[in-house]
Amino acid sequence: MTGRTTSIEIVGEEVVQVVENGTEEYMVLDCPYELSEMDKLGLVIKWYHTNNPVNVYQWIQGSDPQAIGILEGRVDLDYEAKDEDYHRYRALYIIRPTTELSGEYTCTVSSFEDEKKYLQKLIVYSKPSEVNVWTEKRDDDTVTVLCEVDEIYPEPELTLHIVADSDNKTILAGAKEVKSWSQGSYSAMIELEIEEDDLDGPVEFVCEVAIPDTDLVFPNATKYEPIAEVEEVEEEESPNLILTFYPLVAEVEGGGEGRSEGGGGCSDIRRTKDLLSISHHFGIGSPASVSSVDQTMISLQLDGSSLAQRANGNN
Repeated sequence: MTGRTTSIEIVGEEVVQVVENGTEEYMVLDCPYELSEMDKLGLVIKWYHTNNPVNVYQWIQGSDPQAIGILEGRVDLDYEAKDEDYHRYRALYIIRPTTELSGEYTCTVSSFEDEKKYLQKLIVYSKPSEVNVWTEKRDDDTVTVLCEVDEIYPEPELTLHIVADSDNKTILAGAKEVKSWSQGSYSAMIELEIEEDDLDGPVEFVCEVAIPDTDLVFPNATKYEPIAEVEEVEEEESPNLILTFYPLVAEVEGGGEGRSEGGGGCSDIRRTKDLLSISHHFGIGSPASVSSVDQTMISLQLDGSSLAQRANGNN
């Protein structure tokens, strides 16, 4: 066996092919390799789909190719990758690919002496029927951002962003996500609660729906303006002047002892054995003064300010 070499060489790089559901007449998944003379003996090409241990295509050199399982009736068995005996039927010619044919395809090239594998990925995607994003006010302190996507394939990745200005786009982490599968497509929803205090002003919330392993992104956005807080203003009480005298005598400008008919604007004078109380309610700026007090304590309250004076004797 000296001088003989057996080596199957894969000469292509792993690739990802992307196609929209039902839009292309065909897709070709090739399995490029080179063989030594020894490896031409017992050459067999098999293709496997995703994690299925049973092959979905087989070509034994010298025989006709066969499609099995998911590819039965979905490939052109007359397609020739190269006009060479040991390469003729190595490729898959998939007719009008649809979403159920998405996945990883592994080609095995084997001979009596060697075996090599080659991987290709086919993504047949379906655009979402709609992408909706909106906000809800569920309490005064927060705003909830929601995004919903329907009828998309394969399973999408959803992210929320906040845009404060055209140059500032930030991913919002921590969103809750729910996904479901029905009749060959996915639906998904995410939501995130945000504190109103964290928003400095009007913003835009962007929802991006991405197809993994592709550059495909389906966005939508909604604008939101935080609710401005309204400060409560306390009502001011009308000013109140209360004059209390101990023990007996007071003269108010414009009148003498006892009941005054308009002197100083006093509206009510009550005399007891050793106490005279004078109460006066008036508007801001109304005049009130006391000209003489005998052994008197005066307490003045006006617009929230208080003034206390103590006088002894007559002035």
